[in-house]
Amino acid sequence: MPDSSPASPDRPSAARRFFRQGWPWLAGLLLATMLVTTHWLLVRHYLDRITGLQLSPEPTERLRLPGIVPSHAADGMTWTDEIIEMADHGDFRLRTTRLDNAPEGRPVYWNSGWAWLHIAWARVYRSVADVSWPVAVEKAAAWINLPALLLTLAGYSFWLARRQGAVAGGLLALSLAGAHSFYEAFYPSYNDHHGITNIGLLALILGALLGGGGWVRGQGEAGAGSNSKTPPAPSSGGFLRLPDDRAARRAFLVSALGGGVALWINAVATVLAIGMTGFAGVLAAWAAGRDLRARGAICRPDLWRLWGRVGAATGFLFFLLEQFPDRLFGWRLEVNHPVYALAWLGGGELVALLLEWLENPQGSGPGPTTKPWRRKRAFLAGAAVAVVPLLFIVGRERVFMMFDPFMATVHHHILELRSLPDQFGKTGFFKFVDQGLLRPAQLLLAVVTLRLAWRRPAARLALVFCLAIALPMTLQGWWQTRWLQSASVPQSIAAVVMLCVWIDAAALTPRRRRAILTAVAIVAAALFLTMPARIISGAIRTEAEGTVLKGEAPFLLYRDIAAVLRNDRPDVPPEKIIVLTDPNASVAIGYFGGFATLGTFHWENGDGLRAAAQLMTDLCVGDPEALARAERLVRKRGVTHVAWITTSGYTAGYWQALYPGKPLPKRDELGAGNTPVWLRPIPYATPPVYYQADKELVRLYAVDFSQTEAEARYRAGLAAAVAGRPGEAERRFAQARDAAPDSPQPWLRLAELRLAANDPATAFMAMTEGIKRSPPSSREQLYIDASRLFQSRGASLQADLLLDLAMQAAADPEKSR
Repeated sequence: MPDSSPASPDRPSAARRFFRQGWPWLAGLLLATMLVTTHWLLVRHYLDRITGLQLSPEPTERLRLPGIVPSHAADGMTWTDEIIEMADHGDFRLRTTRLDNAPEGRPVYWNSGWAWLHIAWARVYRSVADVSWPVAVEKAAAWINLPALLLTLAGYSFWLARRQGAVAGGLLALSLAGAHSFYEAFYPSYNDHHGITNIGLLALILGALLGGGGWVRGQGEAGAGSNSKTPPAPSSGGFLRLPDDRAARRAFLVSALGGGVALWINAVATVLAIGMTGFAGVLAAWAAGRDLRARGAICRPDLWRLWGRVGAATGFLFFLLEQFPDRLFGWRLEVNHPVYALAWLGGGELVALLLEWLENPQGSGPGPTTKPWRRKRAFLAGAAVAVVPLLFIVGRERVFMMFDPFMATVHHHILELRSLPDQFGKTGFFKFVDQGLLRPAQLLLAVVTLRLAWRRPAARLALVFCLAIALPMTLQGWWQTRWLQSASVPQSIAAVVMLCVWIDAAALTPRRRRAILTAVAIVAAALFLTMPARIISGAIRTEAEGTVLKGEAPFLLYRDIAAVLRNDRPDVPPEKIIVLTDPNASVAIGYFGGFATLGTFHWENGDGLRAAAQLMTDLCVGDPEALARAERLVRKRGVTHVAWITTSGYTAGYWQALYPGKPLPKRDELGAGNTPVWLRPIPYATPPVYYQADKELVRLYAVDFSQTEAEARYRAGLAAAVAGRPGEAERRFAQARDAAPDSPQPWLRLAELRLAANDPATAFMAMTEGIKRSPPSSREQLYIDASRLFQSRGASLQADLLLDLAMQAAADPEKSR
């Protein structure tokens, strides 16, 4: 029982004793806070600096949002857009957006809680700064992750320090800050939901661990009568030190509530973690249960029942909060749904039944542990769990969009859906030092530690529990890198457990104490300080050199493109501008300009992505049938602009998704500039830094059904000339000349190009032909200007001839033709 005697004046309180003995926790937390804050401020300074850069003289004042974000923060841009839209419409919850799948828009199934936090922060910011509402939300998005991360480090490390000692708490703070995949979810201006998902997953896994995995101290076990709020002394045994009944119950409640919140925020990632947590509880009990019972520990299967019931109730309540009443009977399993709550309820019951079976395999004795009762409950619990996979099998794309063949094919081109080994070859292994080297080494050490500490049942229980979650989640992250952020949670916990087992081994073996503690310091520094040191030194170097990293550079280009498109239609509201481009550019260009787009990768946008794929492939094929189909779709969708970007690489993916098995077209007509007459080229010169480094080529078009063939070819020539492609410009002007032989402008532009190519004779012929087709009243001045141009290029003979023609035009304008 806890000690309830009053504290004497000479006896310090539990809190004072904790802080007196808790310097390792404080030291670890302060170091973690310093590392996180230092990098945060460096990255914010970098992002503010490059936000102030401008690639071209194109004015950006009309853009809605100017801020550049980190390279992996495209989904954060969508969050910011949807939060602004939600607040503008006065909605309480996220429901729809018109930012993609234009003009109809699409439903939004993201959780509204994250939006509410942004709106609250933005309102506070607007109360002290005179900025527009979109800019206030952008500022909230830029900073919201820092307090969330610092509170996470402090809160969870304090909890662990209270339960398992100050050293464990300090190590957890450093472990979370040093795990790059975990920290990446809280990056500056990366206001995606992965960070708060990890907060919930931490509660889910750490709570079940601190709940003893369902095992509690027996009444006769050492320390059973101590105050559970006081951290145990280092000599009290190995990690995990089993809790008493009350502490275990509280920990399982925290686990269930945290998992319910995570289920609301990111159902797909959380459902897998919930299942692995239950599996880990059974596996750990099987591995260590017999020895724990022999030492007086008590198995409490009812804790897992409590976990399943509270978690299911929490998930269901959040479902009602988010979906009631209009989506109450929807069947989208990409998000939180009652069937997940039902599966959690059944899963908790199954775990409890398995623990009871391990305790009493024969099912003897009266009550619910007997075989008949056990079979009935197991059948019902298994049926509840089986509902989810059964719905996936039967419903397929009707309940989970990734089963749709088109979406599955297109999504193969998303970087985060590729395997980690695949990304080694594309971005380099060093970028993935954390998950490619450090975490596998850590898990290997944990497996070795489990083998060496097998005779210590509490350590065995904790290590088996952590590894049963961390290993499969790490493999899942190697399969698709989007799962690595979630995998970082059990990885970080497993690292702390492993090191605490080492520290306890040092206390139990004084002769090896120094060697073991030295190993702890070295391994902790390697696991927890390598990545912070690397990214901080990289940020310092970037700021010292004043460079722009390759990952963020495309956002500067997309913002520049957004400014060009906005200035092309200055009198049109930005939301009426509908842009067709590749999925990644759609998010960024729409974000900066406030435009609507068609194709983005969000699973709710299947219709918009199909329309974008069909349009882009038809424009790239370029035959009459494809162009007629593209024109119909452009009119239907209200597309106003098209942006073609060389390195997007999505044309092949679109084609393979729409026409599986068919060979790719031999020529990309849109990329070659061979566009239909209703696309008006917009002059745009790709900034030299992009073209020289990545051969990035941008072609911008406005939809203009009033344009003639001659106008289209002439404007294409102007755009090619501005973009620095004189050969293409000459071809386009020649096409315009042939389409409108009496128009002077194509002749004049051809003359300028030939003169720039040091061909004054051909240039003189084209110039005179162009001037002859000009109005008589302007010919004299045109000859004079042409003469000056030729003279400046060293073509004196042609310059003199043009002056003679100018004098003839002055004497008789009609005869000068």
